[in-house]
Amino acid sequence: AHPDKGGSQEHFHAVVRAFEVLSCAASRDAYDGALARGLPGPAAFAIATKGSIPSSDTAPKPGKRCRGQSVPLSSETALQQLRAAVSELPREERRGALDKLVPRVREALLAYMQKAQAPAALASAAPAASPVAEGESESSCESEEAPGGGESAALALEDGQAASGAQEETPGQVSGAGSSGRGVLRQPGSPPTYRASVFVPGLFVVTKPIPSLERVLQQHAALVRARELVALGSGDMPLDSKTFRAALLRASEESGLREAADLGPLFFTAIVSAYTEVNRQIKGRQTADLEAAFQQRQRLLQAKASGWPALRKEWIAIMQTPPEGGQGHRACGAEEATRIADAAWQASAATRARAEARRRKASTRRPSRTQPPAQASSLQRKAHAVAKALEAEEGVVEEQCVKRPEAKRFAAGTKKVDAASCGAAQLAADVGTRSRRGLAPSRLLPAKVPGWELTFSLRGVPYLEPGFAALRRTEAPTGGASEVCSHGLCLDLDSEGWLRLLQTEGVFSLQEAGDLRSRRASLEEVLERAQELRKPPGEARPSGYRLAPVEAETYGSGKVTAYALASADEGPLPAHPPSVRYWRLLRDGARRHGLDRDYRDFLSSLPRYAPSPLAPVALPSLLPGFLASLAGMASAAQGRRRRRDGKYRSTADAAEQEDDEVWPELVGAASAARGQLVAGPPASDKVWAAFCSTPRSLLLGRLERMVGQDGPGPRLQ
Repeated sequence: AHPDKGGSQEHFHAVVRAFEVLSCAASRDAYDGALARGLPGPAAFAIATKGSIPSSDTAPKPGKRCRGQSVPLSSETALQQLRAAVSELPREERRGALDKLVPRVREALLAYMQKAQAPAALASAAPAASPVAEGESESSCESEEAPGGGESAALALEDGQAASGAQEETPGQVSGAGSSGRGVLRQPGSPPTYRASVFVPGLFVVTKPIPSLERVLQQHAALVRARELVALGSGDMPLDSKTFRAALLRASEESGLREAADLGPLFFTAIVSAYTEVNRQIKGRQTADLEAAFQQRQRLLQAKASGWPALRKEWIAIMQTPPEGGQGHRACGAEEATRIADAAWQASAATRARAEARRRKASTRRPSRTQPPAQASSLQRKAHAVAKALEAEEGVVEEQCVKRPEAKRFAAGTKKVDAASCGAAQLAADVGTRSRRGLAPSRLLPAKVPGWELTFSLRGVPYLEPGFAALRRTEAPTGGASEVCSHGLCLDLDSEGWLRLLQTEGVFSLQEAGDLRSRRASLEEVLERAQELRKPPGEARPSGYRLAPVEAETYGSGKVTAYALASADEGPLPAHPPSVRYWRLLRDGARRHGLDRDYRDFLSSLPRYAPSPLAPVALPSLLPGFLASLAGMASAAQGRRRRRDGKYRSTADAAEQEDDEVWPELVGAASAARGQLVAGPPASDKVWAAFCSTPRSLLLGRLERMVGQDGPGPRLQ
């Protein structure tokens, strides 16, 4: 798309804007939420990138608000207020206050903090990648750094830097240069080279310069994902090299990198906030040794806790350390390093005085170090406002306010909800998917469905989109109720919402859905029709989806009668691996709506298929023979099922007795379409058995034989 490569400036800017939104989970969620509310693309982009949008787009329309209902704050405003409330707490109470927040609000706050701090830091943390200002030498041993995003959200809250001072520019950085290069650093040359960079708590990570911008963008996506994994999985545990290395391995696999080495070599710089002492960040020496970077960071933190004399001594020692492999600033002499440290301390005297005055003033207003009840209730109100704003941006509040008699009867009368997230329609947990399908639920209820498990038994297209999800009933090996369950998101839909869902999932044809609409069929008739078993012409058994009534247990709200999209063929069916794209929709939906942690670990451990980038190109050229092979494979599977009585005591028994299904062999040029079966990070046996009746080792072996692979892809420990 770049003009230098034959594209246009307009197209290149569109790609840059898309990358700016899609490279960050928080901005992507904000963008999807704005689209779900019906806002146009430019307004959604402005919201996602913290820009401004016309008031006419965000103001509620007359007559659309329920009586007595207030307009919820935007999520950004609510998160800003919550951040300020947490920052006002005593330092030792902040971690406890964060732990008391519901997971969804806590994750949104951490993402907001990272997003608010990262832009300035990404531009300032790699001076080697920025033009050198006139009169500024690249060989200087220390340069001023812009206060900003070096610390993660949690660390910033712990250090009390939620409302840091004004930002200053890195020497040589052009003011107003914009954020089009956020996280991707360009180094001039012939040809120019690029580096991917990202901040994690107290650490700046940057890749080796390479000329391929496409490769750097892929590396940056993996680094951003690693940062998200660190933020979601760290909890109360401090970040260490082992945790970060595991996050890098997992992120590289999820980003489509075949090996973690595709990210390397990486360079790390320890960064510690020292605004209280010298109104700046203190950087360590850049190194390719992750352990050494964390050790340097730990020494800086310990020195900071001991007071300015210890921090000054450690800082001076760092400035005298020679750079590794010529990377970073040159080493200073002892006299020069001492002069830099003392000058920074003296220059920040006024800032320290103002901070001390604020602390004394705050201590007079809050004589007790314990959190007052009024302050706790204020924090709870702000957390509730964040949750309400997040729901509003997903289009929930707007639908609750619209006066639809049928929808109201459906929600309050029959109490029937769709367990859409449990099974094939778990994709509906994704905001963008719901928007594209025209689904506007009046309620979203996380729930679990005992006795049903998530399977990928609906055959798709091998080598591209191999399998799709559905729910299947499971029984204990000795008969009776099974302990296996599935989790998901229940959507409260009216008749039109049901028709849209069932039509897009293939339960109803376009003609059937149109007939029901024209007759204004009742909701009960729609649900009854969707439960009927349907046999496609020429097939002996039903296929596709059907609607199945289930008893769902919502998180904290009791039991409800729900309907799930289940496999129409209840006989033994071979499992197919989902594509990485399809699997990510399931995983992200479960994470976004705070489903059970064990269930999310189970989803992360599911084997998935990473198609070759050439598959969409190579397969169509061989389409006639390929379709014939697929037809033969389907016919053989039907024949095997007809020869069985289908009476197995459990799904595990069926899996053991099911013949292996093998994909059509790819030979010659078609072999370019072959991808890779990827084994996710294995969950514990207890977690796996809670959600799947087939042992993981048995499932992996069958999938390996199906795709014609000697062994699974990288197993992430």
